[in-house]
Amino acid sequence: MDHSDAYKSALTLNDIIDQASPNEQSWILQDIAQLPFARTACETGFNAGHHAFHMLTANYDLVVHSFEVCPAMLAPWSTGQNVGGVATG
Repeated sequence: MDHSDAYKSALTLNDIIDQASPNEQSWILQDIAQLPFARTACETGFNAGHHAFHMLTANYDLVVHSFEVCPAMLAPWSTGQNVGGVATG
């Protein structure tokens, strides 16, 4: 597979994920994380970290780099507040 084929596959997968329900998105990401060649994932839009959670619980050796485009979303996580019943900080 050359780079153009990989790029086309990634765009197709992105369309599939965009059209999936939240539950289906989690299942897709878990399946991808469990692929034998999956070592690193890059996530744009960390939000509350649900996708990172599902990928990391599917593959403990996976390295996930998450970026949040709206830093205010991360404020509760970095200030030691209680978020969804979880103490942070």
